[in-house]
Amino acid sequence: MTLRHIDFEAVIFDMDGVLIDSEPLWKIAMAEVFASIGSKLTKKDFQKTVGLRIDEVIRFWYHHEGWKNCAPEDIEAQILAKMCELIELHGETLEGVINTLNYLKANKIKVGLATSSYQILINAVLEKLKIADYFDFTHSAEFES
Repeated sequence: MTLRHIDFEAVIFDMDGVLIDSEPLWKIAMAEVFASIGSKLTKKDFQKTVGLRIDEVIRFWYHHEGWKNCAPEDIEAQILAKMCELIELHGETLEGVINTLNYLKANKIKVGLATSSYQILINAVLEKLKIADYFDFTHSAEFES
């Protein structure tokens, strides 16, 4: 079976690993923030929590490490701020993304973005990669209950 653009009304993208390779940035952000609170975790340790949302990652390590004098919410805010900074400094569009988005736009196919990343990170990625105008709709799992 051959798929053609007329077979689709819309395409929904994920963000991390599809539009941008954010995994190395997450490891840097976590390593820096965790080190700032006295944690000895390494980037290798973070393999245990790949695929989890950042709040789940923090809960996991918070219970594992027994951090004192820092609330999980504060750690999360620090990591998100660091991620925004790293995206601005190092974010790059993955190969093929722009060509695909141009193709979809030229063929008047609606484009959405659905991700478990926070809205602040969606905004940072779309702005840095200069691709916000391609998306008809974005949604973060942050708003799911």
